[in-house]
Amino acid sequence: MKCGDELKPGAIIEVGSSAEMREISTRLSAPFTVGTSFKPPYYRPIRPSKAVAPDADIWDVVHAFGIDEPFRAMAMKYLARAGCKEGESERDAITKAMEFLQRRLTFLESVG
Repeated sequence: MKCGDELKPGAIIEVGSSAEMREISTRLSAPFTVGTSFKPPYYRPIRPSKAVAPDADIWDVVHAFGIDEPFRAMAMKYLARAGCKEGESERDAITKAMEFLQRRLTFLESVG
């Protein structure tokens, strides 16, 4: 990627330096404003409580539990929205969660 190249959603970006990473991060966040919510309703809690704020989402839970491993985080995302996202069956979401867990297991087996 060269400076000035257009960033497209879903693009894979190879970053060579921390300066390039800062530049890409700045460009990715530039169009957004503070306070903009990107929390789809299917990630929000159905039953908020004292422990779970009504405006919390699955990513808040992932952060609260300190899950910084992407395969586990993505599995949690799919499990949280299973049966809630329009156009995606509960079975499809659970299958996707299982795929991420399988990837994590494969990784753990490969590194010993």
